Amino acid sequence: LPEMPLDILLEIFGQLDPLDLVRLTRTTKILRRVLLERSAVGVWKQARGNLINFPKCPKDMSEQAFVCLILESHCQRCLSRTSHRCYEFRLRLCTKCIKEDSEYV
Repeated sequence: LPEMPLDILLEIFGQLDPLDLVRLTRTTKILRRVLLERSAVGVWKQARGNLINFPKCPKDMSEQAFVCLILESHCQRCLSRTSHRCYEFRLRLCTKCIKEDSEYV
């Protein structure tokens, strides 16, 4: 993998599910750096396009943050499982964390 040309890797990564890209960013520092560079935004868009009816990323969010908001299933504060999304705050929060912080009520 380290000897594979970057353009080939990015082409392969673009064929993945967006959540798989998020998981790849969490495997090694090198993959995290490569996939979070601005030059890799096309890979994220291509991966997002692999899912039918996946919404477009808002202009005020990164592709990765948007994928996490839509596809991940844990609270961004306490890491408990939740399906609640606070789109106006661009966060995924559980009921307990929403109630604890009056800013989101």
